[in-house]
Amino acid sequence: MEKNGTNVGTNNNSYIDNSLNNGDIISCELSSNAVCATPVSVTSNNMMVVVNPVVTPGLSVVASSTTICAGTPVSFTSTTSNGGTVPFYQWKRNGVNVGTNSNIYTDNTLNNGDVVSCILTSNQVCTTTPTAISNNVTIMVNAVLTPTITVAASRQHHLCGHECRFYRRRYEWRCGPCLSMETERVPVGSNSSAYNSAALNNNDVVTCELTSGYACALPALVTSNPIQLTVDPVLTPAVTISTTDNSICAGQPAVFNAAATNGGPVPLYEWKRMVYPQAPIQQPIPIMH
Repeated sequence: MEKNGTNVGTNNNSYIDNSLNNGDIISCELSSNAVCATPVSVTSNNMMVVVNPVVTPGLSVVASSTTICAGTPVSFTSTTSNGGTVPFYQWKRNGVNVGTNSNIYTDNTLNNGDVVSCILTSNQVCTTTPTAISNNVTIMVNAVLTPTITVAASRQHHLCGHECRFYRRRYEWRCGPCLSMETERVPVGSNSSAYNSAALNNNDVVTCELTSGYACALPALVTSNPIQLTVDPVLTPAVTISTTDNSICAGQPAVFNAAATNGGPVPLYEWKRMVYPQAPIQQPIPIMH
C-alpha cells in the first residue's frame, strides 16, 4: 500500500488511515503467488482523497427595526456560516415556532417585548454540530396614539378690545374672520401652548394645530376646536341730569331726570345730594351810648 508513492500499511487487503490530507493519493501493489502469474506484481489504480475540514455552523439575526409602532412589519434577516448547500431555518417568537424555512422572517403582529430567534440545521459535511442557534432580538412596540388638542379662551364673548389668552409639540395658532373660510385663517403666534392677542376683531376664529412629537402618533397633525370671538367696541358711559325747575318754594317737590349713554341694559343709578351749610343768623349788636 502506498500513500503519495510511499509505502504505508501492512500486508492486508484493507488500509485504514486517519491522518489523510486533502489531495493524498493512495494506491496498492499486489505480489501474486499464483502459479504461472505474469507479471507477478501489479499496481492498482490511484485514488485521490478529498478531505473536508471540520467546521461549526454559525447563525446571526438582525431586524429591520427594533423599535416600532404597533402593526408595523419587521423583517428579520439571518446571516449563515457553514450552513451547507441546503440549510434549514426554523424561526421562533418567544420560543414558539413561527415562519417558514427561509433566511428571512417578516412579522407585523409583534407585541412589546417579543423575542425573535432562529435555529439553523446545516447539511454541511464534517460539522462539529448540525445545528446553530442565533442571537435573540427583542422588539419594543409603541402603541399607536391619536393626538388631541382643545383650546379655551380666557374671555370668549364681549372682549371689549382687551387681550385674549388661549391655553391649551409643535403648536401653530391660526386666526381668521370666519369659520367657513379656512383658507383665510393665517398662522399667528408662536410654537407655544398659549397664544395672547390684543388685536382680535369681531367674529375672528382661533384654532391651534398640534404636530405631535410622539413616534407613533396617527395622525401626527391634528387641529383643535374653533373658537369664534365677539369683540365689542370700547364705550365710555356718560350721564346728565335735568329738572323741570331748579327754583322752587320750600316744601315743594323737585323732580330730577337722568339721561344715560352707554349705560348697558340694567344700569345702576346712585343719586347724591350735596347739602350746603346755612349762613348763621346774625344777632343784633348792642349799641353803646
